[in-house]
Amino acid sequence: MLASAHLGARQAGTIADLLTKLPVGHGTTACYNDDGARDVIVLTYAHQAAATVSADLSGCGGVTNGWFGRVSTTDLTSALSARVGAPSS
Repeated sequence: MLASAHLGARQAGTIADLLTKLPVGHGTTACYNDDGARDVIVLTYAHQAAATVSADLSGCGGVTNGWFGRVSTTDLTSALSARVGAPSS
């Protein structure tokens, strides 16, 4: 792990909103420049199970929670940092 951040409810809601607005992926795609680098976002809640979201940093930019897939058309790490602040080490 390079960095982590503990967020408040407002910041977590901002991330969830950003992820929900990503376009839905369709079918299977070959992503030649996928080197396996990814961000992992874990959202925990007081009264339900945690949600883990994996966002590929290379290749096609896939974003998934294991059930649903989306495609990041932007630098998701920069977008998240701009909205909630850079993570602390």
